[in-house]
Amino acid sequence: MFDNRQSSGQLGDVYRAFSRHKKKAVLFFCAVFAGTVLFTLLVPRQYKSEGKLFVRLGRENATLDPTATLGQNPIVAIPQSREREINSVVEILHSRTLVEKVVDALGPKEIIGRDDREKAIRRVAKKLKIEAAKKSSVINVTFRGPTPELCQSVVAKLIDTYLDEHGRLNRTHGSHEFFVEQTRRLREKLSRNEAALRDLKNETGLASPAAQRKQLVTRIGRLEDDLLKTEELRAVEEANVRQLRRKAASLPDTQVEETSGFGDEGTNRMRERFYALQLRQKEAQSKYTDEHPKMRQVHEQIAAARKILEQEEKTLKRVTREPGRLRQAAELALLVGEPKLASLEAQSGQLKSQLAVVRLQLIKLNEDELRVAAAQREVDLLETDYRKYSTNLEQTRIDRQLEVQRMSNINVVQPASFEPLPVRPRILLNLLLGLCAAALGGLALPLAIDQYERMMWSLESEAEDAGDGDIDEVHDAPMLAAFVQSKPR
Repeated sequence: MFDNRQSSGQLGDVYRAFSRHKKKAVLFFCAVFAGTVLFTLLVPRQYKSEGKLFVRLGRENATLDPTATLGQNPIVAIPQSREREINSVVEILHSRTLVEKVVDALGPKEIIGRDDREKAIRRVAKKLKIEAAKKSSVINVTFRGPTPELCQSVVAKLIDTYLDEHGRLNRTHGSHEFFVEQTRRLREKLSRNEAALRDLKNETGLASPAAQRKQLVTRIGRLEDDLLKTEELRAVEEANVRQLRRKAASLPDTQVEETSGFGDEGTNRMRERFYALQLRQKEAQSKYTDEHPKMRQVHEQIAAARKILEQEEKTLKRVTREPGRLRQAAELALLVGEPKLASLEAQSGQLKSQLAVVRLQLIKLNEDELRVAAAQREVDLLETDYRKYSTNLEQTRIDRQLEVQRMSNINVVQPASFEPLPVRPRILLNLLLGLCAAALGGLALPLAIDQYERMMWSLESEAEDAGDGDIDEVHDAPMLAAFVQSKPR
């Protein structure tokens, strides 16, 4: 009950205070709201333009400059985190160099209204906001200015300038010209060495040293085998001829030969008759048996003829004197062996001559091959260097074309936007806040005035009770005010 009465009393005090000071409350409300409206209408408008860049993995992340990879594969993995790469892009976009290029391109007068380049640079740097979106590869570029056209122009020019600078920063200046010159020099030197190698091959006759050496080695082996066989045959033939000469010298020139069993013409006829009877015997055996009369007759005739023939041959003998046949055979063998020995000796000499010539050819081939190998090695080294420089030249040419066409790992996700509505002041928000402040202030002002009047009245009452009529002489006014407020009404 006490709380209800106290609350009703407080509400009544509020109502009475508001009733007594409602003009002041209304005046305060109108003044605050009017001030808010005037501030909103008079404050300079600010516009915003925003662009977004996407940093993806590209050639810049996987390729080193060709001048840093001479003699190596130009593709090299770079252990760089994405956070470092994105922060590098943000720092470059914040750099004064890019801001100066933007100001020089647009003109200081277009930015701040007068020709003050340094102030225009500071203004652009101050109003430019560049930040990387969290947990992404997108970079936001924002600029606030007095007009939407200026904001759009600054953001667009900044992005365009950065794309040019990004291509330049990721390429080594002068690398293309360097590789063009080096490649030309190596090409000319390689052409001269190739011509010298060709002339050397024509001079030495070396088309394929390995194949030619193989042929010479094979020929030397074949000649050595033939020489060994010829020497072996010559040694055998020489020993044979020497033996035949000794034999021929030891044998007699003539020989006497006595032969038995040689008959005259009658004996010869008897022998022919005997042979005829033997033929008849063979024919009769195929027709008759041994007991047949004809077979018996034939047997008897053969037996008689054999007996007569044996007697005749035993009584005949012939003595002949002729050159020694063994010596003749030895001399005949000498006639065959001596030319053969001479042929083998001539063949051996010819093989030795051919072998010496082929060995000299092999020695010359080895010497010529060393010269050709040295020239070929020089050509190979130059060709290897030429290929390396040509590959790196192609890399620099690709980098140059990428730079010209502005192809990189930076893509424009959102170009500079044109936003005709100002971002400041926020009219609705300002009016709403002004309305709330005016309303709350209009309600609080009567209560504050009423409280202040009560405090002053209490102080005067206390001063009168203390016998002091002048409130200005009260030395402890705050303590009295606190005491008055603590007293129950």
